[in-house]
Amino acid sequence: MTTYHHRSEKFAPILLLLFFAPALLLSQITAPEGSEFRAAPETTQSKLFQSTAGDRFWSITPNDGAMTLSVGPGTPATEVVVSYSPLASSGSCPASTAYTLAASPIGPGSSATLPITACKQVSESVIRPIEVIMVVDVSGSMGDPAVCQCDAVPHSGSEQCQNNPQSGTTKLMYLKEKLLATFNTLKTFMQADAANKMALVTFNSSANVAINLKAFNNATLTTEMNTLMGNGSGSLQPQGATAMGAGLQTGFSQFSPPDGDGNPNNDPIKVVLLFTNGIQNVSPMVSVSGGNVLIGGSAIPPGVKIIPYAIFTPESTYASLLKAIAESGGVATNTELSTSPYICAINRPLRQNWVNAVESLGSPKLVHFSNGNLSGNSAQETFTVTENMDRISIAVSSVGSHNYSQMKVERIDNGTPVDLSGVAGQFIPPLNVPSQHRVYTVTFPVNGISVTAQGEYRVSFTANQPNLGYDLSAIVDDRGLKQYFFNSPVVAAGEELFLGTRLRQNGTPVENSSVTATIYRSKKRLGNSFAQTKVPGAFIDVKGPWGRLFPAKPIQHDGVALSVSVANYKFGGRDGAYIKQISINHPTLASFKGDENIRMAIGEKKHIVLLNETNYRDFFAVDPIAVVPLNHDGDGVYRATYKGTGETGLYHVRFEAKGSTALTGPYYRVEDKTALVRFGTPDKKKSCLIVLYESPYILMMKPVDTEGNLLGPNETNAISIVMSEGSAANWVDYLDGRYVVPLSVADNADPNIQIRIHGRLLYDGPLSGIQQKRGFFSLHGGLTFPQGNFGNSFEGGYYAEAKLGYRVYREFGLQIKGGYYAFKNTLTNKTDYSIFGIGGGVTYRKWLGFNFLTGVYLQAESNIGYYKPENGDGVFGANGGLSLMKPVSHFVNIVLSSDYHYLSTDPENVHFLTAGLGVQFRF
Repeated sequence: MTTYHHRSEKFAPILLLLFFAPALLLSQITAPEGSEFRAAPETTQSKLFQSTAGDRFWSITPNDGAMTLSVGPGTPATEVVVSYSPLASSGSCPASTAYTLAASPIGPGSSATLPITACKQVSESVIRPIEVIMVVDVSGSMGDPAVCQCDAVPHSGSEQCQNNPQSGTTKLMYLKEKLLATFNTLKTFMQADAANKMALVTFNSSANVAINLKAFNNATLTTEMNTLMGNGSGSLQPQGATAMGAGLQTGFSQFSPPDGDGNPNNDPIKVVLLFTNGIQNVSPMVSVSGGNVLIGGSAIPPGVKIIPYAIFTPESTYASLLKAIAESGGVATNTELSTSPYICAINRPLRQNWVNAVESLGSPKLVHFSNGNLSGNSAQETFTVTENMDRISIAVSSVGSHNYSQMKVERIDNGTPVDLSGVAGQFIPPLNVPSQHRVYTVTFPVNGISVTAQGEYRVSFTANQPNLGYDLSAIVDDRGLKQYFFNSPVVAAGEELFLGTRLRQNGTPVENSSVTATIYRSKKRLGNSFAQTKVPGAFIDVKGPWGRLFPAKPIQHDGVALSVSVANYKFGGRDGAYIKQISINHPTLASFKGDENIRMAIGEKKHIVLLNETNYRDFFAVDPIAVVPLNHDGDGVYRATYKGTGETGLYHVRFEAKGSTALTGPYYRVEDKTALVRFGTPDKKKSCLIVLYESPYILMMKPVDTEGNLLGPNETNAISIVMSEGSAANWVDYLDGRYVVPLSVADNADPNIQIRIHGRLLYDGPLSGIQQKRGFFSLHGGLTFPQGNFGNSFEGGYYAEAKLGYRVYREFGLQIKGGYYAFKNTLTNKTDYSIFGIGGGVTYRKWLGFNFLTGVYLQAESNIGYYKPENGDGVFGANGGLSLMKPVSHFVNIVLSSDYHYLSTDPENVHFLTAGLGVQFRF
């Protein structure tokens, strides 16, 4: 029974605070004559206020320019002054004002029309209808298996998902079942008002309106949802790429147009529930410019709240974009952004997000959520509801072709179970219709049953298949107490995570609540684990980085030609000599078929393969690391910060608020949020920024932040480069944390270059100031060829050389060189004559481009040295030669070389040639 403040006066003001959803039922009160009431409306179309108390009955209904007050039989005569906040304009007063009605005596069983005598501006919310547009990703990747990971401790911590669904379940199958269960649960809170509407838009390579905007109470809407979310003809099927921008634009077009009076408060509340499985890859693209979110250059319409749910793909710039989308409707203090690597994790956030959307005009609360497995074919769960409510909707759901044939809902009253099934509400779908989910709604008071709404509930359910994974949720119609939990959706490593809660009771701040936030963190650093986990060899092919020996086809990475700016710069439209060519494929996953495969980034492909083929998913399991109390800052707002964000990854935040108010009694609120802790401030010394090659210029880096986190793969969009002269092409992802990029730089130019990661400076200075791999050490071997008179006495043998050098400029270098040269004596027919040599000189290296061979350097060298023939005195000499060097990795070259050696000896000089192969190591 609801408790209301009252006072006994003949002229009692009745203050109506309309913070409640239009679908709420009649509020029950008991109070003496002349009481002050706070109660909820029954509908938006007829009675704005009514209350019953024994034989007393009051109701107020709208009338043009006035209000009609009716008093039930047996109610003592009284005079009233009524103030209320209306739903819409009435007479001469706009909708955003409070009206004062004239006092008038009213007898039992009669009614009177009271003229409006005054209008007063009010700051409290005015009830408005709501329009929900679901924008759903049905791209090809939604046909991938529904990979899941579950908490080690069921029903505790931050539930990431339910247990693994049965074999053969795809992401889209899972999503459809959860969308339908959520729709059936929450439409009971929406359908009493025909102005509350919903539409559904899907997107893959383009966008499509699957359900036009319809009222929640429209039977056709339910039929269309059942068809689309099923698995038969006309159901949603996965295919194509990810046109998120087009999906959002099409969703916006479904909203009702403004009514034209210039007052947005008279228009419906507009909410978009966005589900996206992958990174957008089809125009129009969603972007952020100057702090504004744009879709193909156009702004998001004002007054639209977008709640994104993302199946997490490790690209933090995309998470930041979703955060900006969530804040684009001016709701930055209550940003809804849910991320997880698992499709199964959608269920709780989806229901909570929809509840939060409805909460902007009403008072539903998600009071219970749990998951588990059936024991055999059945399960039973209990939970307690302390909320001040008169309606509860309980839903059980699973994924797959099975049927919940039985479901029982009981209220445990002082230890005695009272069966509410069938007598207090209705099942959706009915029990005689096979379904993977059931929703049961109970409205209090229940005829013939004396139990109250608050207390312990027990839910039992049976399916036709054993050991199914299930989830159970309960949503109540809570009168008056509102909460908003919020945290920073995306923060940089090492920076503060902001936490906050706002509590209101009928618009009045709740100031004595105990609010905490439990922080959960992934077991391993995100970028580090992603970089260090290798793609199984069966799914990856790596060529290079040397490219083809002979030019053949366009420069490619992951089977896709690189940008025109790369191809046109000295590469001649042929293979990149110094960039690895990496491709990933999978024979069965839907993501790797058709348009989706072509457009998907190589890092995103790695993530999908790892998630499906390795234990990489275990890295996302979370452990509790801190419980943070939130302090009351005034006005019902509680705040705190958490500083332990040194490790990157997905953090889960479980907010809990406990307390008691005079109107509700004890209350308990819980809600889960997610936060992405991304790469922080770059550490220049640890990020391995180097110039791999100077002809052409190729940069490489392996970014590390000051907290020791790798940026990790799939983050090319996080890296920006600005040059004072020349240009940089697209960064290429090596999937192990390293990135390379070709630079277009004029000969002998030394431009200034700025490199930033997430907008934070890594390097700012001349190109020449970046560390370069100019040192080299090489080993050579091959054949010797005596020349001149020396050749008359000796035949060819073999040689071995070692070189150590350093390039002091792009093309010139210095080196020291030592060798052993053996020859065959024509008299003994044995290779028993040798010469040792040591010396030093200069080198000149020139890149041949693609005119002859792909990515080959020509190196010339000239040296002077000291030679020691066997059984002879040491002499001075010189040598010089030409080499062709072909990189076989970023730090190893294969060398084909030929040198000419001259020794100043008596009585005749010694001449010989060498030709052979070598391997050069760059450092």
